Amino acid sequence: LSVKLKLNCSHGRGKIAEDLGGSAYFAGSNCHTLYSLAELTDPNKNKEPCLTSEETYNTVLKNVRRLLDANPGAKYVSVSQNDGSVRDACYCDNCTALREELGGWSDHYLNFVNKIANEIKDEYPDVMVHTFAYKFTKDAPKTVVPAENVMVQFCTIEACFRHSLTECSAHGADFEKLLSEWSAICNYISVWDYTTDFYYYSVSFPNFDAIYDNMRLFADNNVKKVYEQGNWQTASGEFSELRGYLISRLLWDPYMSREEYYAYMDEFLCDYYGEGGAKIREYIDYMQKVTEDTHVGIYDSPSKIYPNTVVTQRESGIPDGFSEDKLRKYKDIDWTPYFEWYTRLEPNEILAKGKQLFAEARAMTSDPDQLARLDKAYIQIEFMESYYRHAKLAEIRKNLSKLIPALLTEHMGVDPEGAAAVSTTMVNNILRPLEDEYKDYNEQLFDKFFKYGINFAGEARRLELDKKKS
Repeated sequence: LSVKLKLNCSHGRGKIAEDLGGSAYFAGSNCHTLYSLAELTDPNKNKEPCLTSEETYNTVLKNVRRLLDANPGAKYVSVSQNDGSVRDACYCDNCTALREELGGWSDHYLNFVNKIANEIKDEYPDVMVHTFAYKFTKDAPKTVVPAENVMVQFCTIEACFRHSLTECSAHGADFEKLLSEWSAICNYISVWDYTTDFYYYSVSFPNFDAIYDNMRLFADNNVKKVYEQGNWQTASGEFSELRGYLISRLLWDPYMSREEYYAYMDEFLCDYYGEGGAKIREYIDYMQKVTEDTHVGIYDSPSKIYPNTVVTQRESGIPDGFSEDKLRKYKDIDWTPYFEWYTRLEPNEILAKGKQLFAEARAMTSDPDQLARLDKAYIQIEFMESYYRHAKLAEIRKNLSKLIPALLTEHMGVDPEGAAAVSTTMVNNILRPLEDEYKDYNEQLFDKFFKYGINFAGEARRLELDKKKS
């Protein structure tokens, strides 16, 4: 499939045979390499080395040569900052002084990378030294220019992914401007972009418009290589297969019209899900529409992307009709009318629409493989329902924990301290049936995760295969 779609690299796949087109690959890791290259031993794996130390330079240079000698034919070697923050960088007097002299963080790191690149360019004339414009180095340098054999990979990690980089700087950086500034000074610029929610792999991620717009922006800025990082650890319960197809098309034709882009989407949906694919397109359009005014990051929760509506019923008070006798027999009371005595969560629109459209899609499809794909994609709806059920249970618990002490104090004369202590047991007993129902729902959802090979809830958040442990 990679050959058919003319892709020459994919995470974890390794090299593509030369008779199938070959691939451009790294000698060693493709990211966050300075910790290992500098042979650091700090327990903090994000610790940055001292970039003014002669020992650091010699150690990194030695290990770069070692990697290239062990990987003949490699096109890239990465000398890139670690995956931490500016707090992890070196603040020794020499590094601080050099940063001030050169102009900033990106100047400081690029100065170091340039030295490595200049040292090896004659020995390895076909190799590009890769580095990042990432987090605290994302600003273009003020005085240092990348060497000709340095590839700068510009990372969009902090961006809003609901809207294009050309129209949104909601998360504190104008990425369009930054990319343009890097492009103006860099001989070989690439991009590391992000295409999923890395904390919640199964949430419906509304980035299809942004993917289209951003690829054109990359082409406008002479980007030569694009890495679109999605759900790389596990099978998808969302639309990662569709994204992979669309991205592969855009990489070869970033200037296709929007109509052509969505025609490719329709083509894939109908081939992959059958006639019901038209209903999945309706769901994708809907999730884009309801998030038009929402800024979406790659670690946002379902309730951040598709908020629950919270309705305040009242600020205080207790319902009529309670007596001491009723409270003594509280296990026999139907507490349902009082679960949302103070506030309530309105039914979430994305769930209602998703359930409706997926049901219609299933009714239009008879092929077993297409039905299985619909069943797997429906996990995103079931996952979000689990998330919102949890939120509703938390709201009910909060409200009962206000209501029951007030009832105990009002009708049984229990002092406030005693009422608070007794109410904990009462709330637990009242909620037990709902929590058991929620547990059963999650057990069934976990069964589906494992049925379809989904063993990560999010990046580095592995699901226990033994559900008894979860």
